[in-house]
Amino acid sequence: MGRPRGRPPAGDRRPCGNLTIVTCPIQTRIPISSRKVPAPTGDERFDD
Repeated sequence: MGRPRGRPPAGDRRPCGNLTIVTCPIQTRIPISSRKVPAPTGDERFDD
């Protein structure tokens, strides 16, 4: 608990938030995007 909370390491064990979405891996980034807003084109829906 001595590291700054500004930029979590790549191996952060905390869940990805909409703010840390950029630092989160692509695998965790896809489900979050779909959960927040449904794909308008529906293309991502098929990917799920």
